Amino acid sequence: MMHRCLLLCIFALVMSDEKTRMAAYSALTEFLERKRLRKTSERFHILDKILSMPGQFEVEDICKAMADDAYRVSRATIYNTLSLFDECGLIRRCPSTDTRARYERAAYATSRFQLVCLQCGKIKDVKDAELARQISARRYSAFHPSEFSLMVYGICSRCMRHNKKRTINTTNTESTVRIKKQ
Repeated sequence: MMHRCLLLCIFALVMSDEKTRMAAYSALTEFLERKRLRKTSERFHILDKILSMPGQFEVEDICKAMADDAYRVSRATIYNTLSLFDECGLIRRCPSTDTRARYERAAYATSRFQLVCLQCGKIKDVKDAELARQISARRYSAFHPSEFSLMVYGICSRCMRHNKKRTINTTNTESTVRIKKQ
């Protein structure tokens, strides 16, 4: 009985992924036809790679995934395709502290809160039901929000410890130099 439940769960997950894939293919095909753009195999292969990635990704992640499949495509093609997917609504560009562009599938792009370290660039997703409720309850004249993103910038605890350790080491070195001079 346990194996049967497990198999049913796996089957449901695979079918859900297949529905997502087919919906994305359909949306891309419709978008390309409307814009009178070519339906190239590269675009659909890149879309497959994006659909298989959990959470946020960078261009480098797609380049590596394409190389792993021995599918040769230029970096410019990937950048142009991601721009096209962003315009189509399949993916969304994420705010980032560094110069590299980060993206996520539009299905993952929901209202969220993120803590962003200004030193190391680490981004941590935070769930805060009370804050979400307060923001959702807020009314704006002549505007109906559908989602939101709150970015809180600062220094993560790991970088704080690293900075503190570096400050202590610098202070100890200066004290040693002063003692030797006297």
